[in-house]
Amino acid sequence: MMYNRIIILLSSLLFFCQTMAQNNCNCNPVGAFPAIINGITLTGTPTGDVSAYYSAAVYCDLEAGPALLGRNKAFSYTITFSTPVNNVEYVLNWSEFGESFTFDVNKGILTAKQICGNCPYTQTKNTFIPEKQSSGSYYGASAGIIKLSSTQPYTSVTISGPGGQNGTLMGICINSISTDVKSAETAISLACNDNSPLTESFISTFSEIKNDTISGKWTGSNTKGTQSELEIVQEGSKIKGFENIRFSDGSEALYSISGSIDGEKVEWTEDDPFPFEANLVNDIILCKTYNVFSLTSKNGRLYLTGTHTSIDKRAECHGISGDYCYVKKTAPVNITTANNAVPIQERKVVPVANLKLPEKKFTIVIWDDHKEDGDIVTLFLNGKAILENYTLENAPKEITLVCPDGENELVMQAESMGTSPPNTAAIKILCKDKTIKRLVLKSTDKTSQSLIIKSN
Repeated sequence: MMYNRIIILLSSLLFFCQTMAQNNCNCNPVGAFPAIINGITLTGTPTGDVSAYYSAAVYCDLEAGPALLGRNKAFSYTITFSTPVNNVEYVLNWSEFGESFTFDVNKGILTAKQICGNCPYTQTKNTFIPEKQSSGSYYGASAGIIKLSSTQPYTSVTISGPGGQNGTLMGICINSISTDVKSAETAISLACNDNSPLTESFISTFSEIKNDTISGKWTGSNTKGTQSELEIVQEGSKIKGFENIRFSDGSEALYSISGSIDGEKVEWTEDDPFPFEANLVNDIILCKTYNVFSLTSKNGRLYLTGTHTSIDKRAECHGISGDYCYVKKTAPVNITTANNAVPIQERKVVPVANLKLPEKKFTIVIWDDHKEDGDIVTLFLNGKAILENYTLENAPKEITLVCPDGENELVMQAESMGTSPPNTAAIKILCKDKTIKRLVLKSTDKTSQSLIIKSN
């Protein structure tokens, strides 16, 4: 068959890369089951299009196979371990654009991340999608090693996908299969900022998170010294809020977040604009992340433990992740009101856009372009209030002004952040009924965004 002849040729051409590849990525794979590795028996249960290729093969400096997933149709492949494992590494190669691979385990909350490989996948939660192959390439768009870490050691993993495009070779890195799960790098082993390490023997897990359990302020950190604060409002199975991250060099970034709750799992992503604001001292790369956490308790305190995993498509963000642990500090004090907010003179004002007016007379249109949730704002032009304590509505509010000469600053101050912080308002600037600028301003009780307006 033409397919086999091409595969054999590619295997011959790339065979010299095999030794270097496995050393760089530290993976010597097993891809035929049943197998006994380090005293653990591995068995495979296929459903759908799962077969065995004639041998393992190398692509993009990574060896995988002979397990072949989804050569023509959808597949599901469950691998069972006779002893609980964690942090096991799975290698895929010869994946082509149009395929996808979703990982699930039978215990705990799973965090998946690509830790090695020069031909990365695009990640969405625990699903990995091959990137579109380069011009002229047909076989194999992506290859990489995927590490699966769970909040509890697991005894089976299932890989599933739609298949197609001649399939993908799969293997498991032998050196990652171990009975020593006590030292597993699970999120629950990370110490929170109160220096109280969370371990299996101390933890009480939640099978279901009840209403308003997550609402409030949380503080946390990771092992690299990065500090983080969360302020969250829970509405049933949905959450919204914002996150302030402070790096060890003094840099800061503020994000608005939104997500959901499923059982004991809390997950969120950063909203656009990304980030809400940033003050970076050095050349820090900010990558958009998917965050999955479990709620646990110890000695009457609540903790969120889990991992931030990059879902940013930029090459410099592939494979970046970090384990975090948050401890709940307070109930949601002042999260829906800013009566005790920092005065505007002391708040940080962040300009986010500039515009030049074709004439001095202009109209500001302001409204809530999402669900009305009680946001209250004050608008200032050059420090003078032009709209005070206004509750945002879906219906637009218009203000017509004459702009002074030179540079002017329109500031939106949050008076109340409603039920879904931060405070967001859609704003449109009109001249002679023509839209000059449209944007969204976001503000908190400590920071206000502004628009710089220039007039001749």
